[in-house]
Amino acid sequence: MNCSFFFLKDAFQSLQNASSTIWKNTIRISFINQQGLAEAGIDQNGIFKEFIQEVTRQAFDPSFNLFKVTENRTLYPSPISDRTENYLYLFNFIGKILGKAVYEQIVLDIELAPFFLRHLISRKNLNYSCFDDLMFLDRDLYNNLNFIKVN
Repeated sequence: MNCSFFFLKDAFQSLQNASSTIWKNTIRISFINQQGLAEAGIDQNGIFKEFIQEVTRQAFDPSFNLFKVTENRTLYPSPISDRTENYLYLFNFIGKILGKAVYEQIVLDIELAPFFLRHLISRKNLNYSCFDDLMFLDRDLYNNLNFIKVN
């Protein structure tokens, strides 16, 4: 992993093998400063919330190569994410982090692409075509294909 993603790396190494029971219970987090001392939490759950927000910020950062950004700034899995070491384990870990955020009612500032969300929830709609999702992924290609389709 890139050294600028040390927080994500530490979180992954610490929690990758945690059981589902551990994920359902309270997870205690402590930040260690540059002097090697534990930093105090600001409020009751603030330090855990900060932990979840920082892990997701780093995991969804396009420069980490797990996710890409569409033209309208939404995220979807990168087609070349397999070039990232342990990428399948990282996706699994990110899923657990997102599940824990939902479980703990922590709001995250992550906007996933509509076509990716549709795939995640597997919503089947007879009036829906995956061609419609192309508009979110590549607007120029969508417009050009739509022009050909109409003419």
